Amino acid sequence: MNDVLDPLDPFDIPVEVDIRALSGRTSPASGPVPSRWRVRLVRVAVAALVGVVAGGGLWWERAVAAGPGLEFYGGPNVYRDAAATDLSGISRRENVLGDEVDVDFRPDGRLFASFGLVNNGHHDVRIVAAPPERMYYWAFETMSVGSDPDRGLVGFDSHYRPFRPFTLHVGQTVEVRLEYRTADCDPAGLQSGSSSVRRLPLRYRILGVTRTADVPFRDAALSLQTIGICTHPLSR
Repeated sequence: MNDVLDPLDPFDIPVEVDIRALSGRTSPASGPVPSRWRVRLVRVAVAALVGVVAGGGLWWERAVAAGPGLEFYGGPNVYRDAAATDLSGISRRENVLGDEVDVDFRPDGRLFASFGLVNNGHHDVRIVAAPPERMYYWAFETMSVGSDPDRGLVGFDSHYRPFRPFTLHVGQTVEVRLEYRTADCDPAGLQSGSSSVRRLPLRYRILGVTRTADVPFRDAALSLQTIGICTHPLSR
């Protein structure tokens, strides 16, 4: 009797099929499989990285991006002359804002207001600049810095030097004098009313980062007694 050949294998050659290869699975010996301690190590590293990033963001928010903790307080002692002798047309009254200093308007005049500048923050602050500011009827021009030792009282410093960048340490106070100029307005165009300020922008640096913030007057306001049309305003 003749042998019958398998129609699928006419040469009758045995064929071995790797079922694992067809199924897409590999043998444990075909490649390293991460052990449990390696997986845990990766998880710890990722968690540590997340913690560093979150901690850095929190530090940035508290140390740099937050307010500098600066504040003007005391007084304010306001005069029309640098010698602090002319109080004409200047009065003080108490209201919900604290002490409000009312100043009668005089065209093309000068005003000098003494404050204490204190650092109530958590870091030393480098005061870089006090930028000029125009406010139509009047304008802030410059800030002078007292050179006498701080005695806890404002208005008794008799020596002021032109502004230069200085460092205000945590808890430190320095007396400053803010100098304003009033516009050359025709009194015929003015009316009864007032224009007030309760803050001054200062440029400062903390931990190498420079920013600008409105530094408030603590419980105080300066009020120039006029409104209306000004012929020569001090505008931006």
